[in-house]
Amino acid sequence: MTSLDSVADVISYVRELAEPFVVGEYVPDWEQRSGMLSAISDYLIIRLRDDAFVDSEPAARQLDCDADTGYRAILAQEVRKFVKRKSLTFPAVELADEKDLPPLKELCLTLDYSEKIVISAAAFAISRLTLSTELVSVVANILFEEAYHLKILTEMLGLDQPSRPWLATDKLANWELVRSCDDGPSYMLLEHLLYEARGGIAAAKGVHDAGLRGVSKRSVAWLEKICNQETNHGISGLVWFGRDYRGARLPLSARSLIRRFIEQECDDQTGTFRTLRQRYSSWLLARYFSGASVQELVVSLKRDVAQCKSTGEIGPNLDEVSWGVDFLYEYLDRDGG
Repeated sequence: MTSLDSVADVISYVRELAEPFVVGEYVPDWEQRSGMLSAISDYLIIRLRDDAFVDSEPAARQLDCDADTGYRAILAQEVRKFVKRKSLTFPAVELADEKDLPPLKELCLTLDYSEKIVISAAAFAISRLTLSTELVSVVANILFEEAYHLKILTEMLGLDQPSRPWLATDKLANWELVRSCDDGPSYMLLEHLLYEARGGIAAAKGVHDAGLRGVSKRSVAWLEKICNQETNHGISGLVWFGRDYRGARLPLSARSLIRRFIEQECDDQTGTFRTLRQRYSSWLLARYFSGASVQELVVSLKRDVAQCKSTGEIGPNLDEVSWGVDFLYEYLDRDGG
């Protein structure tokens, strides 16, 4: 039976839970694994708040969970129950009715592929990269929330996940880029700033379009739940980027990731909303390098997601997001950029 008596035990168990997702294939017990990762993530955050040295002392240090009081003691006890294979389930989601199902399938039939690539990306970071205890908690929670989104879409659309690709063909470039990351900062920059900051915009557009097609408020509420959590993931990318690279020269590996992302993921030339969405996160990053603070960018992201849910549009226009891409190319070519 797994022990959680030390920091090393906890991190080892998190990696054990995440490891099967790194293969990039369907994992039969994905719900149980991701649910446990959520519990461990919450537990780690509580431990970090409780003890300043959890993240800095030797990994073999005992956690001394009996010293916990109040909610922390309850959480520690519940985590141990989960480790002992206590049943852990997601909230129930009903199959969409005959009225909602056709427009939802039109809008969301391949959205589960977007959730699955992030699950595997987060698992790669947890299992293959050296992350701080705090970042392990953050990424484990993101993995759980992406699995929650997968559960919502699977049940609402009646999808048969074992028969569907885990890594869809159009997600392979994303997967290759993630596997090029060599540390936590580069992973958070790529997956949760560049990919997921624009993911919140895409999800907001889905919320708006579902409403236009007459989808019920109940089904739209599920899509909005996905949208709000995706936005948080983008915010995590922004915040960690600001922490990791503030005032520092971008390493060559990070510059390469940004350039490859632009080349592979910002290639739409139609001038439609798709072009805006593709280039949105590059615009945010360009604004940062132009002097905007992380907090200003968080405000922009939340404002644009809210506007998109309401109107189907975002604040920056095509010229502005295209400037972002051009600026990044110039910035990356500069000495020290």
